[in-house]
Parts: sequence; structure tokens; C-alpha cells
Amino acid sequence: MADFLRRDIWALEEEQGPWHPITEAYALAVGVMQGRGRDDPTSWAYQAAVHGVGFGEPTDQFVNQCQHNTWFFLPWHRIYLYWFERMVRAALTGLDAVSDDVKAEWALPYWNYDRGGQTASLPTAFREPTLADGQTENPLFTQLRDRNIARGGQLDPVSVSADGALGEGFFALDPIPGGTVGFGGAVTGWNHFDEAADAAPGALEQTPHNLVHGGVGGPGGLMSGFDTAPLDAIFWLHHANVDRLWVEWLHQDGRENPTESSWSGELFDFHDENGTPVRMAAAEVLDPEQIGYAYEEAAVPELLAAGAEGGSAMPTEPPPDRPTELVGATDEPLVLTGDQAQVAIPLAAPTGPALLADTGEPEPQRVYVNVEGIQGEENPGLSYAAYVNLPDDEDPSTAQGYHVGNVSFFGIELAGDVDQDHPGGHGLRYAFDITDLVNELREQGRWDPDRVTITFSPLRPLPPPGEEDAAEPAESVPPVRIGRVGIYYQ
Repeated sequence: MADFLRRDIWALEEEQGPWHPITEAYALAVGVMQGRGRDDPTSWAYQAAVHGVGFGEPTDQFVNQCQHNTWFFLPWHRIYLYWFERMVRAALTGLDAVSDDVKAEWALPYWNYDRGGQTASLPTAFREPTLADGQTENPLFTQLRDRNIARGGQLDPVSVSADGALGEGFFALDPIPGGTVGFGGAVTGWNHFDEAADAAPGALEQTPHNLVHGGVGGPGGLMSGFDTAPLDAIFWLHHANVDRLWVEWLHQDGRENPTESSWSGELFDFHDENGTPVRMAAAEVLDPEQIGYAYEEAAVPELLAAGAEGGSAMPTEPPPDRPTELVGATDEPLVLTGDQAQVAIPLAAPTGPALLADTGEPEPQRVYVNVEGIQGEENPGLSYAAYVNLPDDEDPSTAQGYHVGNVSFFGIELAGDVDQDHPGGHGLRYAFDITDLVNELREQGRWDPDRVTITFSPLRPLPPPGEEDAAEPAESVPPVRIGRVGIYYQ
């Protein structure tokens, strides 16, 4: 049995209001860490720097280390949370305002934004400028968030759903041009962001991880920036939920972590709660109970257990053992500025391995959409849902049958700096497996083998309840440039 139980922040609020003793203790400990010098490894600023630092700032083996777009994304962040949680618990020891029981049992809460009801809203304690006394400045509060989220609005349901990620059958796949890479990320070496040529985010990092970052931060907010995200106290609860979803994924039949020593043996440098350097490997944190904690809610969601749309309780088939083939792509970049946009892509008949499917039919076993070469100066603070062959009379909000994935921009400010020769140009890349939709459209006689349309529809946080009719006009957002949208057969 685990020593510590991580609880849902909304469940805490339902029990005792916004300032449950666990939440209040977190706020007070954050205040202690914020008061420490930047050079103190247990300070708020230093712990943020562990994730990322701005261009030109000094680095060592402890900072600028976060792993993204790689199969190390989940184990690295689990270790990061583990030592941060211990630092918070240590900070509580000197606080008379926190009871001995809370000090002994405190664990990092998680924000399950996909539980329904108001849970897609930022927890109340993070929206209050002051603590429960109405006077003391609240360390959990920042003005640098999306304006709807800051006022009690909710993240779009499409942004917070983990159904697609939980439906992935494999933790990681060897990256191939145009293909998807599984639940946990591409098989790479050490990859802070995009150093590896094959770097690509797994399904869980794509959604909900990246979308929650942009949705909470909005244009210019802390959570939207790669180097500033951990300065927002909600960052740590968001990542605790991502970590919990890893546990949920493993609870499904047939799911398992990688067995390669190149994954489990990779070592990462951190500091413990006393500021002493420590080194840990993924193999040491494969089960949270190995390091002393558990989640109060880590069962397979009913949606997936029932095999309903959005996920499968059984592993999917591995991809065919043959190369992919690009059969169509946009010939000009697409710039997204906050409005819905659509591209039409002419398709050519496959000429290579994709022509000879295992079924004996002249059709591919797998079809992928790739959104490549995504660049921009900053995260625009909103994401886009991607739809394939969305009918003209369909509202994207009710057309989930055509929804194939989401495009978000966490880390976009770094994406053009790495010297890699990617097919669609430098920048972020997303791949979506659309095989099931294509097969369904074929059966209905609605698949055109000569042409496909891809629609990008913006996903903005919703206004607070009761204010829908009085919603302010959408903020202008920084533009992002998509180098290419391609269709691959396999």
C-alpha cells in the first residue's frame, strides 16, 4: 500500500470548499518556495528552470532537461513530480498554520478536467487573488492566464478528453515518415524538445497535455510558454493528472510499458528535497507505489471498458511492416489566425508498398494525416480540432465522427530553432491515424480516392456558465504557420 494518496482537486473542493486543508497547505508551501533564491534547487524559480530556461540563460545538468516529443516524456515528468512533491512536503514542516496530520499525509492533488460538470474549469482556489482570510496574497493565483479560464470558464471538452490516447494499443512505436508513434511518444534518445530527428509526441502528450497548456495560458500566459509553464501552480496538478492517465492506460488489457533497456535505463538528474543531487532511471518509477504514492481514481473509464467510441479496451493491431507513402499534400503553407480553415488535398494512387495491402486489395491498410512544419513566434493560446471530409452542413461541435485529432502549439517558440531536415520543414509535427474513418466512408460510398479535405476548427475555452450570451469577442491570437498537410498510405 502506498504511503501517500494523490486526490482529485475538485473532490477536495466538493468536500470542504476551495480551501480544503490539502489545497491550503499547497498554497502556503508554494509561497515558501517562491520566497527562496533562484539558485536554491528547492526554490520555485529553480524548479521551473528544471523544465526549461529562456534563450541565453546559463544551464547545467539539472535545468532545461524536460523530455518532450519522446518516449521519455512520461517517466521524466513522473520523476520531476516526485521530487517536487517531496520539496512541498518538506516546506510544510516549518509552517505552524498546517496541522501535523496534513503535514504527515500531504500529497500533490491532480486536476481531472475530464470528469464532467464543472471540473474542466480551473479549481476555485487558483482563481482567488487572496487566501481564505481575504487578505493574504494567494501563491496559486496569477493574472497570466486565458481570460475566460481566469473567470471560471471551462476548457473545451474536445481539449480535455483522453479517450483517444487511452485507446492507443502501444506505448511507443519506432517512428516512420508519416506514421503515428503510440501512447507515450516516439522512440528516441534523450530529447529535451526536438533534438532527435524522429522526435514526435505520443497521443497523451498531444491530447490532453498540450491542449490544456494552451487553453489555460491563453495568448502570453504562463502555461502557454515552454519555459514559464511550471511558474503557474496549476502546472503541477495538470501533470499529476497526465501521470494518472498513464496509470489508467496500463490498467487496460494488453497495455504494457516498453521493455527495452534503452528506455528503462535512461538516467535523469534532479535534486532531492534537501537540494542534494540525485539521479533516477525510468525503471525506478514504473509503478507509482514503487516511490510511495497512488491515485484515488485510477480505474479504467467506463467509456473504454465498454468499448464505446473514442477508445478500445483491447490493443490495436501493430502497423504493417512496410514503409509509408506520401500520396497527397498541400503545395502552400497554411496560416491559422483563430478562424476555421480548410484545405483540399488531391490524392494520387499509391505506386509503392502501399499498393500491395496484406488483404490483397489495392488499398492501404493504414491512412495517416500529417500536419508538419508548424511554426510561430509564440503559442497562440488556443488549439484546433482537425476533421476529415467534414460535410458543409455539419457543425464541428457536433461532428465527432469526422474528428481525427487536435493540433496544439506547446513549445512552438522552440520548434523553429532546431536544425533538423523534416519533411514539412522545421517545426512541430502531428500525425493522426484516420484508417477507421476512411474505411467507414468507403463502406458508405463517400470516400473520394482522388481528394480529401482537412478542416481546422478553433478550440477556445468556454465562457463562464450564464455568460454565454454576454461573451466578449474572441481575442486576436498570434498566427501559426503550417508548412504542409500530407496524406500518407501504408
